[in-house]
Amino acid sequence: MECMECVRPTDVDTFTLPVTAEGILCYKCYASQPGHMETDLLCSQFDGSTRFHVLCPSSTLCRKRTIYSNFNSIVVKTEERDCTFQKRSEPIYHEDYGWQNKEEIVSSDYKQGCFIGEDRGGPGGPSEYCFCGHPLCNASHSMKITNVHNIFILTVSSLTIFFKYLF
Repeated sequence: MECMECVRPTDVDTFTLPVTAEGILCYKCYASQPGHMETDLLCSQFDGSTRFHVLCPSSTLCRKRTIYSNFNSIVVKTEERDCTFQKRSEPIYHEDYGWQNKEEIVSSDYKQGCFIGEDRGGPGGPSEYCFCGHPLCNASHSMKITNVHNIFILTVSSLTIFFKYLF
């Protein structure tokens, strides 16, 4: 599968920001039972309610991963929603304080948009990863449809204003 509108994470021109308490509000849900107490956050039950909200203090982007699996010769599509992991921690030695961890947000590792992950020969094909940078933007079943919807709304609004002043 080839994605014509896809972007890929980049490791060129990486820059960092210190970790702040601001972050971004994203949706969080699991494709399957994660094996711990958060069993009510399954994406199969995702309804966009506040119980799926999570503040991501070390992220500037939300993430949605679409996973394709093969089950009895049928391709099954599942989704995961979460914060984008952007926090990097490295030990720094300071003469007065000794070793301390310096934490920072690497904001250039991911670009907004979607890309198809590496094809490792799995029967369902590679996963699709989508990243977005405004609060609760990882809600839609298809983030591409959301972008098309936004363009449509802007076009209709612009045409309405144009024709209003033309006539």
